[in-house]
Amino acid sequence: MSLTIYNFDDFFKIEEIRKQCKIWHEEDDEELKLMALAALENCEDLLGRVILKVGSPDDSTTCADSWPVVFNNRIRAACLLMISDLYENREVNTSYNTYTNPTFERLLAPLRDLQV
Repeated sequence: MSLTIYNFDDFFKIEEIRKQCKIWHEEDDEELKLMALAALENCEDLLGRVILKVGSPDDSTTCADSWPVVFNNRIRAACLLMISDLYENREVNTSYNTYTNPTFERLLAPLRDLQV
């Protein structure tokens, strides 16, 4: 379970998220930011590692149980994939079957903290 508090501006630009979701207005920006942070927290949970912003010092006090990972292109791509999925499927009821996209897990698998 993610205990890290992430700041949207440290990891994302709203323009890249709008582009990913094919949105050309600003009306959903707050919802997109919330989805982006949820995606980042989900990546942290799946990896079992704290995600540091690029250029941040390695602060061992923030990650007592595992070593951190710096936000990289794999994590960015996984987050963007999840954000667009969250946005596309934001309604409670859908008229079609949703599925799990294996690309998300493939992007993050090499970065996972595997406890031995």
